Order: sequence, then structure tokens, then C-alpha cells
Amino acid sequence: MKIKCVIVDDEPNAAKLLEDYVSRIPFLELCGVYFESEKALLNIGHNNIDLIFLDINLPGLNGLELASMLPPNTKIIFTTAYSEYAVDSYEKNAVDYLLKPISFNRFLSAITKVKDQFAQPDSSVPTLQSEDQQDSFFIKIGYETVKINFRDLKYIEGSREYVFLHTIQGKQMCYKRMKELAERLPESFVRVHHSFIVNINHISKIDALHIFIQEDKIPIGTTYKDIFAGIIKNRSI
Repeated sequence: MKIKCVIVDDEPNAAKLLEDYVSRIPFLELCGVYFESEKALLNIGHNNIDLIFLDINLPGLNGLELASMLPPNTKIIFTTAYSEYAVDSYEKNAVDYLLKPISFNRFLSAITKVKDQFAQPDSSVPTLQSEDQQDSFFIKIGYETVKINFRDLKYIEGSREYVFLHTIQGKQMCYKRMKELAERLPESFVRVHHSFIVNINHISKIDALHIFIQEDKIPIGTTYKDIFAGIIKNRSI
């Protein structure tokens, strides 16, 4: 599931930093950056936004006032340079409150809370089975359509217009883009490099630069390093 989000901040540098952070998170979809609260309000209601990164000190309507006007299901992460607004922000049922300057690790912690909230099912509403509940998928390989079990898929290796699926049974090649596959994979699959997506359940060990899945050594890309470290930290004891 993609979480649709917007950024509302009248400081261009602060907004740009958040935009960069959002771009690193596979499950976030940035739908807009606004420097004025009134423009944000007009667009949020029409686009079914799930999450808003909301500065408090805004011209016109401030962030706390804007929060009171948002649809009830919209998640809010407040961003501000002033700690004295913390109590007021939590009265607006904010998921988190980030003090500027915002580090990526702190940002990652906040959006993990948001993701956890969206992961909690509403038992009163029947839903179709999601990718996370499915145990397999079908994909065209050559002239055949082949069933692949998620638990058997160790990692995916991309190469231009096609990918290699490395499973416990062997390696299969198919004509798909990495992005197409990434959008349909369960949460146990994490992109760690421009050319690699790994199944965390098959990782044997990790060092500073590589992931090891049995005898295979997979590089960790600089862009994905912090995200991957945060995911592993959340699974560590």
C-alpha cells in the first residue's frame, strides 16, 4: 500500500529536506508541496491524502488551525522549530512531532508509526486479500506463466528492461521493470540498491557494505543504506 502524503511548510529549504526524505521511502507517495496553508487545504480534500507533514508557523492559517479543518482520517506529523507547541499538537491527535532540524532517523521513526497505524485492520470492514496476505504470484517467463512463492524468492536483481528472480529453486529471467515488481511485493522485501530487492527472511548476515544471502553477496546502495538500517534496527533485539 502506498501512503499518499503532502508537505506544508513555508520554508523552502525545510520543505526540500522533507521532499528528499519522502523520496527515499518506497511506501510514501508525495502528492504535493505547499507553502501556504489555504492552498494545501483546497487540494488535500480533493485528493484523498493519507498523511500531511505540517509546519505550525505558517502565514494565514497556522498549522494547528489547518489541522482542525482536515478530514478526520488524515494522519498528521507536525514539523516546527519550536518545542512549546508540542502539547497543542498532540491535542490534535498528531502521530508525531518533529523538531527542526529534522534528522532522517527521526523522520523514519515518525513514518514507521504512521505505517503501523495504517497496518491495523478495521475488523468491521471486509477487505480483499492484500499482497502481504498472499503467499505467491504469477509471472510470465518466456512462453510460460509461472507461479512463484514469496517465501521461496530470495532476491530480485534488475538489469535494464528485465529482472532475474533468484529463488531457492534457481534463477529465472523475466521482462519486467524493478519498479513494477517492487509495488506488488510484501513488506519482507526491501530495496537495498538500484539493482537489488532482497527478502529479509533469507538474509544470512550483513556487513557495512553488503548483504549475504547464503553464498550470494549483494551491495547496499548509498541511497538505501539508512532506510535498510532502520528496518533492520526495528527487527533487532
